[in-house]
Amino acid sequence: GRAASEGFSAAPYIWCSRVDEVRVPLDNSEHVHCQEVKSDADVWTMKLTRVVCTLCEGSPIQQLLFIAGGRAVTALTEVRQKLWSLQPRSWAVYEAFALVEIAGGEYFLSCETGDDRLELCLGGGPGAAAFMRNFRADGRRRDAARCVELPRQKVASGVSVDRLLSWLERRASRWGGGCDAHLWTSRSQPLARDLQRFLHDPAAVELEELPRRREEALARFRFDPSALESLPSDLLRDRAFLQAAARHDGWALQFAAPELQGDPEVVLEAVRSDGMSLQYAAEELRADRGVVLEAVKRHGRALQYAAEPLQRDRGICLAAVSQNGLALRYAPEHIRRDSEIVLKAVAQNNAALQFADRIIAFDVIRRSGAMLRYASDDLRADPEVVMAAIRQSPAALQHASDKLRGCRDFVLRAVRCRGRALACAAEPLRSDEELVLAALAQDMMAMHYVPEDLRSDIDFAVAAVERNSHVMQYHTAAPNHDRDFVLAAVRRQGHALRFA
Repeated sequence: GRAASEGFSAAPYIWCSRVDEVRVPLDNSEHVHCQEVKSDADVWTMKLTRVVCTLCEGSPIQQLLFIAGGRAVTALTEVRQKLWSLQPRSWAVYEAFALVEIAGGEYFLSCETGDDRLELCLGGGPGAAAFMRNFRADGRRRDAARCVELPRQKVASGVSVDRLLSWLERRASRWGGGCDAHLWTSRSQPLARDLQRFLHDPAAVELEELPRRREEALARFRFDPSALESLPSDLLRDRAFLQAAARHDGWALQFAAPELQGDPEVVLEAVRSDGMSLQYAAEELRADRGVVLEAVKRHGRALQYAAEPLQRDRGICLAAVSQNGLALRYAPEHIRRDSEIVLKAVAQNNAALQFADRIIAFDVIRRSGAMLRYASDDLRADPEVVMAAIRQSPAALQHASDKLRGCRDFVLRAVRCRGRALACAAEPLRSDEELVLAALAQDMMAMHYVPEDLRSDIDFAVAAVERNSHVMQYHTAAPNHDRDFVLAAVRRQGHALRFA
């Protein structure tokens, strides 16, 4: 329904049945019907089974392939049925069905259209052929008096049943709608005619249909890219189709035939659309500098799929990190030590710093402490690197490893350097008096990060103002009313009296 609303033709229903001989008639049901069939002196009891779609066995067409898929078609007989009993044999209009002989009569397949559907019935032996001459695939009886069987035609092309059924499934949209819909619009005639042409020269018919099939497949692909996975293999080997599909979405290369995955023009179309499609290119093209350069320009992380010599190519790596800094991850060590490439990668994406050489990363962090958050785990656990970051930005401590943030000696060094680093220390250390007093001595603003129970403690308050009288303004009202606390503050700094 969604496809139809977008302007595509909905595929008609395909009715598939199989017919088998049984010794004892079975009870009829929704999908099984038994019928006695006579032909000259022979009588058969035949069971007609409708083939329905199941998750484990696939579509009805696919299930028919399991029965006789690999066998070759050997003959074709067209049977025409007059629209009324007194109709002259001019054959201007008629209903028709084709009886396809498989493997010299081992199996038979009937093909016809009606009621907006393609009807197929497959069975083995003469009993099945007799059934198909008298009954349709859905079990409806034919009017034998109005049927005329044309001469049997041998088929020498060697076309297999699976190729025939695949062609019928593709062409189903051209048929459907029996002649009872309108006298002059019967589509059973084109079915019989096209079927004869296909069986006698399948390659010519498929070549003739290829442009239309390309257009239909591209329309499906543009609407739903996942549809490419279910397309016939001959289309996935068609160079023109794959080029057009890859131009629309590079991931089409994933489903291309191996020979097209090694075609430079097809692969170039794919990587220009999506650089990551380089992963589906043939090995020799992943070693082609021109192809890889196009891929990394489109998506830098495609560098990971390039051949190893090209991953070491400075120009390729520079193009890759310019598009996506994280491509530095796939560059070799000597590229990660190249300051120009690393800085270009970090400018494109700060997170690329984690893949940089230690010396270059250290230099970047020393100039911008906040960059510590993008450093590798090893650097964030290195006291020298973290301390350099804290000197530039006290908040950098929050990006240090948990081990460093919980290490008392290291945090004491940090707050003596930048008092506000107290805000990023592990929770238990923020209540450590010695550590807090060291932070306050360096920066009165560290008082914002002191727990409330310490801020209201008179002894701590006195010790704090002895180290930095400016912290008095951040204490609670209670200490500011205490004579000893205020006296200690004004001895340290006379103007502290204004906060009393």
